[in-house]
This record gives sequence, C-alpha cells and structure tokens, in this order.
Amino acid sequence: MLTTLLTLLAATAPLPAQEAPQTRPIGVETQISFAANGGIRDWRRGPEDSNIVYLQARNLRWYEVTLTGPCLDNTSFEPMVYTTGPGGALDRFSRISSARNPDLVCGVESIKTSLPPEQMRADG
Repeated sequence: MLTTLLTLLAATAPLPAQEAPQTRPIGVETQISFAANGGIRDWRRGPEDSNIVYLQARNLRWYEVTLTGPCLDNTSFEPMVYTTGPGGALDRFSRISSARNPDLVCGVESIKTSLPPEQMRADG
C-alpha cells in the first residue's frame, strides 16, 4: 500500500519547469569584456556611409559599435587593431584602426548588444 501511494504521489507531482533559453536585450549600451585577451573573434562593416562596425566576441555574441569616424577599410578582410583600458574591456574609451592604416584612429562612441549583421540586414 505504501509503495502504491508513493507511486501515485510521484506521478502527480509537478514536473520541474524547463528553463527558457537565455535571451539578451538588443540595443543595450554595454562593453565587450576580455577584449584584450582574444575577446574579439570577428568583425563586419556596417551599412555603407556609416561609422558602424559589428564585432563578434569570443562568446559568439555580436555588438554594434559606432565609431567617431571612418577609420576602417570597406572590407572585413583587413585586420582591425584596437586598444582597451587597463581592465581589458573594449568600451567607449577604446580606439580602433585598420592594420593597413594605423595612423587613422577612431574612438568608440557606442557599443550596443546586437543581432548578427546578416540578421540586421534581413530584418531591417
């Protein structure tokens, strides 16, 4: 009888809720932690005639970075050079330039969480 009762209780007990997939808000001002330690994995140019680049961090998340001017070539094939602060994060005090033209340096105006650039163009 006790075994039957325990079986019934186990069968009627609520199942643990499955965790929802982690989502992050898009368009939120942020910084890219650990950029000085291999934290930037990839980058893509933003829309033509804009000072926007998309950076992919090593955790595969994308960020929209607005620069103070046009300092990168029109292709993503050119290596990007950047500086970080003492904490190693890419933030609004960082600088970005092209490896081909290191004298043309831009500041970072804004870093926001973003979708991958391909999705930005498809949705926009």
